[in-house]
Amino acid sequence: MTHLFLILFLSACNAQQRPDELRFSQVNWTLKIPPSSKILDKQQIDSLQKVTVDKLKVTKDEIGEYETLFIFLHDRLNGFSSTINKFDKPYSVWVKNHELNKQFIIKSLQDQKGNIEIIDTLSSREVIDGASFEKFYVEIMYPGTNIKMHNYWYNRQQNGYDWTISINFVDEEIGKEYFDLLRGSKIDH
Repeated sequence: MTHLFLILFLSACNAQQRPDELRFSQVNWTLKIPPSSKILDKQQIDSLQKVTVDKLKVTKDEIGEYETLFIFLHDRLNGFSSTINKFDKPYSVWVKNHELNKQFIIKSLQDQKGNIEIIDTLSSREVIDGASFEKFYVEIMYPGTNIKMHNYWYNRQQNGYDWTISINFVDEEIGKEYFDLLRGSKIDH
């Protein structure tokens, strides 16, 4: 009987451990999980997406059908996430769509004037494990506070998907942890 209890106890302990990494076959990506962050479950993700869509005053049709691969949150101002959206059009169309998405982000932030002030924006490219990503940066300030948030979006067309990786932070150390995980991830392309 003691052996049975011990086996059940050890099994329960093992069942509660989270994996060290996640694999996303849709985009052939393997990523380690940040130890300092919480992984949101499907219900939490759905709730967060609804709030975001409502806040941006857009419809699901306007943003398209997308799938959230994960959301890691350290707290409400520091997060790391990724989404994919089926996109099987030529690369030239994807580039135009990407530019429209950047304009949409800027407009959405400008529409929150009074609550958010855009400090800086920058577009560039970054290669991660041999895969080239379009990188878009927006620094925002919350007026009346000294809180500056850094927002990075990495975009790439891969395997018939528009793939987005987002890193948002106010804490530089957490941001570094997220960048290290991203830059150390594996992408089969």
